[in-house]
Amino acid sequence: MHIDPEDDTHLTPARDLPSRSAVQAQLKSRFKDIDAATQIERITLHYVGGRLRIELLLPLSVLANPDTGRQLAARSRRPSPKIH
Repeated sequence: MHIDPEDDTHLTPARDLPSRSAVQAQLKSRFKDIDAATQIERITLHYVGGRLRIELLLPLSVLANPDTGRQLAARSRRPSPKIH
């Protein structure tokens, strides 16, 4: 079951946001030198309020090295060029 938090029948607030394939390509490029990124099990994109929130599911074993989580978080927060 999916509950849509926005009524997008008349407005398209996600219109100028990147597509799933563009986001995946950007993540792959950003995380290319972080080994743990190869273990991403699922990517969920949330298009809400004209913004994009990215949720990554990784196995807990990835966090055996605490620096890994920090690297992924820091890399994902860096500003990036607008992609479509």
